[in-house]
Amino acid sequence: MQLKKIEFLSENSRFTTRVADSVNEDLERAGSIKDTAERTGLSWSSCKRIHKRYLKKKIYFNLGQASHIAIDEFSIKKGHKYATVVVDLDTKRVIWVGKGKTVREVNRFFKLCGTEGCKQIKAVAMDQNAGFATCVNKYCPNAKVVYDLFHMVYNFGRLVISAIRLRLAYENKNKNDDNAYSLLKRSRFLLLTKNSNLSEEKRIKLNDILSFYHDLYAANELKELLPDSIPCSLKRRVRISLG
Repeated sequence: MQLKKIEFLSENSRFTTRVADSVNEDLERAGSIKDTAERTGLSWSSCKRIHKRYLKKKIYFNLGQASHIAIDEFSIKKGHKYATVVVDLDTKRVIWVGKGKTVREVNRFFKLCGTEGCKQIKAVAMDQNAGFATCVNKYCPNAKVVYDLFHMVYNFGRLVISAIRLRLAYENKNKNDDNAYSLLKRSRFLLLTKNSNLSEEKRIKLNDILSFYHDLYAANELKELLPDSIPCSLKRRVRISLG
């Protein structure tokens, strides 16, 4: 017996096309599966399945005219599952999302771009991920790798300022100078915060520490100069928020 397709039934679904369209339209407006489920009377999981099927049909790869892009990773389930996203920095359009955060995924993106697509890319902003930079150098002959300002400042604070602070703290501890050790141990956020964002009281406290420890003074000066070392036009391009 030949099965006949029922036109009003959504493909591979027990819901009608009309119900599926209503769910998708509501989600496009509200953006919350929970709210849509409450308004339609369907379960959260049913609304999610309907919208997921809709997105799989709608989303397709299109590099377009993108020449300045950003690659970033974000957590889907904290500590367990990640994804990689590529964004057009000029239009803020999401170009592509891949499963995981591996170099293999980024390689897959550039293969989708093809030879001509890779040639049109002029700059790629990313965190300080050596593997991603290698992918850019491999596939995009005309592109510059740009490490984004947020991660540069973050890593400078984590790898330089915090390392100096802890070294000095334990040097004072070995000298049995408990006051200096305690002061340095408690000064982490004081040293990592941009000076202009500190209150007058905290700025005075910071100056007292910096006047006593030359290494921290030098590191703090570099931290303050780092954002100004990036050209303004480039900072505007890479100032994006992802996930």
